[in-house]
Amino acid sequence: MCPGIRVGRTTIGLGSSLLPYWTQQIIDSLFLFYGEVSKISAGQLNNQVTGSSDFITIGGSVGSYTFQCPNNATYKTADSDYIWFNKNQVLRTVTEDELVGYDLQRTPIKYDDNTPYSIRIIGILKSTVTLSGTDRDKLFSAFFLPILWDNSLNLNGHIKGNRLGQTLWTPIKTLYDTFTDTDAVHLADHTMNVGAGWTAADTWTISSNKLAQGATGAQWYYAVTESGQTDIDVSAEMVMPAVANYSSGITFRYQDDTHKWLLKFERDGSGTPYIRLYLDTTAKTGAINFTQVNGGTKTVRVTTVGNVITVYLDGISVGTVTDATYNDKTKVGIAAFGNASSYIFAPTDNFILY
Repeated sequence: MCPGIRVGRTTIGLGSSLLPYWTQQIIDSLFLFYGEVSKISAGQLNNQVTGSSDFITIGGSVGSYTFQCPNNATYKTADSDYIWFNKNQVLRTVTEDELVGYDLQRTPIKYDDNTPYSIRIIGILKSTVTLSGTDRDKLFSAFFLPILWDNSLNLNGHIKGNRLGQTLWTPIKTLYDTFTDTDAVHLADHTMNVGAGWTAADTWTISSNKLAQGATGAQWYYAVTESGQTDIDVSAEMVMPAVANYSSGITFRYQDDTHKWLLKFERDGSGTPYIRLYLDTTAKTGAINFTQVNGGTKTVRVTTVGNVITVYLDGISVGTVTDATYNDKTKVGIAAFGNASSYIFAPTDNFILY
């Protein structure tokens, strides 16, 4: 057995690559999960944080391991990188290539500087931890982090053979449509970037690589797709037409045209435009105003987690509602109000569901 060095109350093996500073007390204060990959046993990487009994589940073999962290709210909250969970909080299977290929700000990974970039340690920081000062420097040293891991040069880090600069993880899209297609193609005949396609009337078409709606009846029209998920994170970019009246929106937890949730994107009579959340025809939030910029774009977004529905405008949370209605429905999509004498549809782009 390899002898050890006593550091505070912690024994660190002479073969360990961690610094004397990196005591068990420091590990316990910073990490929700900490595990040395050399200790994988029986398909598990046990958590070495004091008092922990959880583990990361291991699949595959050395060089092609796969990993799944514990599937609970604490880990979901800690994973703001969205590497262990999709944005809709569904557990992912993570690969070795993903862990060493990205600078995961809440999941520091110690891996070799050169190919095959073998993983040595997996850490998941507590959601409450903000790294600064000595802790940050020692994390760079102990974990062999790339010198631009957080895009701020740290010479305590390492030159890595698979890095030229910071590379951030992009959450996985479940559905995605940029509406890139020939003008006048019906939406139902259009192929999504990611996803099975749309259910939509022929009045929904592609125009200038955006979604258009040509119906003129004084009613709401819906184009929907199946997400397969009750908890969703869905967004779209909507263009502000240079007109007095427009009305569009995102629909979700959609059952049919009269039973659904709707986040309206609307302007009335040259007034101040706004978004507002509706259940069927009942307003569930007040009007959240924004500034009209002819031809400008706003990103509207909705997330659902159980019965909690949160509305965002340009990335900022602007309203939350708790309501269980239709919380078992999984269809999402785009809505438009048509009226030949006044309202038009706001052209829509970059429909994304995580």
